[in-house]
Amino acid sequence: MRKAKVFISCGQRDDREKQIGAAVERYFKDERHFDTFLAAETHSPEALTECIFRQLEESEYFIFIDPKREGIGPKRHRGSLFVNQEIALASYLKIPSLGFSEAGVSREGIAGYQILNPIPFSNKEDILAHLAEKTSKWDPTSVNELWLSTGSVHRNYRIENLPDKPLSDWWHINVHNRNKQKHALACSVYLSSIEDLATHKVGEAPSAELQWAYYPDLFSVTILSNRKREGDGFFVLHEAQIISFNARGTGSSSPFAQMPVLGKGIYRLEYLVTSSNFRLARTFFILDFSKSIDSISFSPDDSALLKEDP
Repeated sequence: MRKAKVFISCGQRDDREKQIGAAVERYFKDERHFDTFLAAETHSPEALTECIFRQLEESEYFIFIDPKREGIGPKRHRGSLFVNQEIALASYLKIPSLGFSEAGVSREGIAGYQILNPIPFSNKEDILAHLAEKTSKWDPTSVNELWLSTGSVHRNYRIENLPDKPLSDWWHINVHNRNKQKHALACSVYLSSIEDLATHKVGEAPSAELQWAYYPDLFSVTILSNRKREGDGFFVLHEAQIISFNARGTGSSSPFAQMPVLGKGIYRLEYLVTSSNFRLARTFFILDFSKSIDSISFSPDDSALLKEDP
């Protein structure tokens, strides 16, 4: 699991500015154990949208350091255009922020309207002296992320709303909100794809929400900060020896709207969780039903996690 990321926006025009940025990055990475991204000045729209905006979206905290540039009047200087661009993006994304502005820099653009007042500085020592106090509540383990893992297993459960009340076993998926202050809103869980590892045939599942565990007909939930909820991963009917999925009914008789039913085999399942205020979460799981019901195994696909880790 990743750590919280600090996006560091600092001028990079000369060695002095680069040394300031590197010192701040060392503080957060080596002393506080955050992930970091130190933004270099970018001169193309593609770099701004494809790199800078994506990195800001994935960051929990934002630091900007605005050095003085060319003079525009007595004891007044412009700041960095690129730092101001990143301030605007971070403000739009509502990222918790801390700013430093070199003495004499004129506040222009978005910086002139910010509620956050930057701390004046003359050298990197001024900045480092304030970081510990001003960011003491920043937590490297509080991450804007929903994390999927294997949940509980309930065995020998009779399904009351089916004829003959068949006996079944249920496997669940944990969805953990790793942010310690922000609740995850309107969360829904989906089965996205199924790969039969014997044939390597991959099929898509209908876009129907899976049910959240223990609450009949609950398909969208809030997950409180630093808490988790379980979704229904799949269930196995004892007598039929089949794998089924507890999803919202579509009311359609089309086979394309029906959740798949799986026999014995080994499968790679992809689950997704959407939220109105968190990024999409996706994890692959290996379901091994090659033998008996009692020997079923279900766990995250570690090889996929390694490939997707940046």
